[in-house]
Amino acid sequence: MESENNIVDISKRDIAKLISNVENNKFDCLQDIRRQYFKKGHAFIIGITGPPGVGKSTLINRLITEFRRENLRVALLAVDPSSNITGGAILGDRLRMTRHILDEDVFTRSVATRGHLGGLSKIVPEAIQILDVGGYDIILVETIGVGQDEIEVSNFVHTVVLVLVPGMGDEIQAVKSGIMEIANILVFNKADRFEIGKHNDEFTVMGISNYSDAPKQKYKKLFKTSAKDGTGVKELVEEILNHRALFVDTGEFKRKKNDQLRVFFDSILKEAVTKKIMGLIIKDASYSEVLAEILQGKLDTYSAAEKLIKEHLFFEL
Repeated sequence: MESENNIVDISKRDIAKLISNVENNKFDCLQDIRRQYFKKGHAFIIGITGPPGVGKSTLINRLITEFRRENLRVALLAVDPSSNITGGAILGDRLRMTRHILDEDVFTRSVATRGHLGGLSKIVPEAIQILDVGGYDIILVETIGVGQDEIEVSNFVHTVVLVLVPGMGDEIQAVKSGIMEIANILVFNKADRFEIGKHNDEFTVMGISNYSDAPKQKYKKLFKTSAKDGTGVKELVEEILNHRALFVDTGEFKRKKNDQLRVFFDSILKEAVTKKIMGLIIKDASYSEVLAEILQGKLDTYSAAEKLIKEHLFFEL
């Protein structure tokens, strides 16, 4: 059922159930939501990323409060790492976001990586679609604590906020390729710690500032915040909303959404095709024969893969 403003009328409980169905690969029940998605697209999606321990979750708590003061409906998808041993995950944001639990206009959901690389969970794109259809104005996507090359979040959000803290390295560390290149807004959190080791910390900030002002870098801003006492958070939210307005005014919003749909479509095709082809190859007797040659040292892995691909897919690497 749709309201007059073309937003699907679904409750937080229904949204949670839909996301659970995605996690459990129950996609049939999502057809109506998927059809409605193409009438939507007003949600502004913000990726919050950065190394472990920089205070992303605490900062997000503050951000949600500020967005709500602007009367914006907010959803959070927080990605938590899964254990390589048990497969389980501590879904920490269900514990951290208790201050917003009774707010009907705030939805929080922790999702596990389940072995997915890149700092996200495999279900994040589909979950974003569900939340967009549900009428949320702001969707926050918090990655796990990521390294320098885990940049998948940039494929599915409009603005990337990279959170760092003082004392994480010198200006050379700051400008290494990877995650720094996808950030639109750079946040030095825990600014209350700048008095400790002030010279080195400010030196790092200076290096990042110079990098963010480089001509080839599109839309990069630098902020200092303290999630502990709220310093700088209001200004950060104002900048995020300015970025949203810029996206709408320049037509970037539509272009980015099209890019997101293409990336999502490609990932679905890639996963389906890879799963099908790998299943066929592994079941074939030639796979076991080639694997035995590798283990016996008679064939290198690259040549072995090339042999199977040529045999089953009729092309060469």
